[in-house]
Amino acid sequence: CLVLLLLPGQVDAIATAVQIRPFMSLVYGLGGFIALTILSVLISGSVMGAILLPLANIAALLTWLLGGVSICVWLGKRLRSQTPDARFQHFWLGWLLLFVISLIPIAGGLLGSFITLFGFGAALLSRYGIQTGDSLSQSLDRLEHHTE
Repeated sequence: CLVLLLLPGQVDAIATAVQIRPFMSLVYGLGGFIALTILSVLISGSVMGAILLPLANIAALLTWLLGGVSICVWLGKRLRSQTPDARFQHFWLGWLLLFVISLIPIAGGLLGSFITLFGFGAALLSRYGIQTGDSLSQSLDRLEHHTE
């Protein structure tokens, strides 16, 4: 909830990025997760790793938090679109949905992680909410809007 109070514009921009570019949000989420894993493995045994690894993990945790809050807001908007400006209601409704999904044994945890991966990727895609959905690059998402 503190993220909603401090960064309402960024949360809305990230939720919009999930709405407009869901495929690229997933690609950025997977790419960011894989890049963080490779970075962690490569620098873990060095002196630079002792300094950079905690910073990279804190940055990833904050990105995941911002993306998770944004995906909860997005889910809440999808479920209750009658009240477009009720950010806190949307957040709690989306959080409740993710919580109920996570109660399903094995599949719930995987599905909840998969859903929050969209938020993580959207946070990276929108550059932490600095770019709005209208200013996102159109060049990489040809598959998303391809119709047959």
